[in-house]
Amino acid sequence: MADNEELIQVYVGEFTKAGHVKSLLEDAGIRAFIHDEHMSTIHPVVGVAKVMVPREALDRAEAIMHDLPNLLEGETSPATSKAETTRNAANWLLALIVIIAVFVLARALSPRTPHPRHTAAPVPSLDEVIALYGQGKYAEATAEAQHALTVAEQSIGPSDLLVEPYVGWLVTLLSIQGRYSEAAPLYQRQVELEERRAGPQSPGLVEPLYQLASIYASLGRYEEAVPLFERIIAIQNRTSGSEPFDVIAVHEALGEIYWILGRYAEAKTHLQLALALLGSTLPSEHPRVAAAVSSLARLQEEAGDYPAAEALYARLVAAREKAFGEEHPALAAALMDYAVVLRKSGKLEQADSLEVRAKHIYSQRR
Repeated sequence: MADNEELIQVYVGEFTKAGHVKSLLEDAGIRAFIHDEHMSTIHPVVGVAKVMVPREALDRAEAIMHDLPNLLEGETSPATSKAETTRNAANWLLALIVIIAVFVLARALSPRTPHPRHTAAPVPSLDEVIALYGQGKYAEATAEAQHALTVAEQSIGPSDLLVEPYVGWLVTLLSIQGRYSEAAPLYQRQVELEERRAGPQSPGLVEPLYQLASIYASLGRYEEAVPLFERIIAIQNRTSGSEPFDVIAVHEALGEIYWILGRYAEAKTHLQLALALLGSTLPSEHPRVAAAVSSLARLQEEAGDYPAAEALYARLVAAREKAFGEEHPALAAALMDYAVVLRKSGKLEQADSLEVRAKHIYSQRR
């Protein structure tokens, strides 16, 4: 985006839906940007996500937005889930992890206080931290939380389980402000405290492990993120009642990391699992499912498995047509992607036919 480029807001709402809107706009060839991404990701309760487009694309974007409400209305997706596709695998991953986090820091964000216990050592109150947080004064709340943690450590010891609420509040506040490098060691500390409290397979480890893995991935430390995501999946597989969208998001994140690392077979495994779970949860034309189909198709294309990519692009075309009808830019974009892989397979007549159809749709929108 150029520094002097004027962006116009075309959507404001829940983070997950904003991600779907962005994906649909990009499928139609419109550059789209999400504003206040970090705030909406780390703590979706604070603020909302806004989708912006360049002024010159406003008319086309508004035409797509006109068709959108019926599809987005009644969408089933948890606030903790985040998934979004872009044209580039690395950007897709950052959108998934940095824009779109799977897990809300529910335990840390709830107004907890240290568990009472028979001890002569006084523990500081978190009331002031909670009050400042509620007022949106995050810098002041962070300083207060750091002070409270220091006092608690001096009073009851840094490895005592009673320090967990203090660690939780401090790491939450740092994350809200995008101070991820400072937050990372605190997430690691949460992992260690939970392991001491409930063992190495505790479901309570999923949240801090996910946040730590997300930070590593956003910093390009993919090799460090991989074992953390793998450990989350192992815990989820042992835990009955895991939220399906949480499981899906972890498989998507890990699949995208493997893709970036060029480990296509492993990437394929995880993206296929994510798509299968989505397909059993949402209708085929749902934007979340379509985004997963598109992502897997691009992976197969990049890996050189053109027959598999063709089948997926055909599925994407059917989903876009079912969702938007036969004259929509999102369908045209899917047709063009399908034509590209057909051309790579030497199926030139089929490719030409799809391109003609796509260009006709685009011409109708001018």
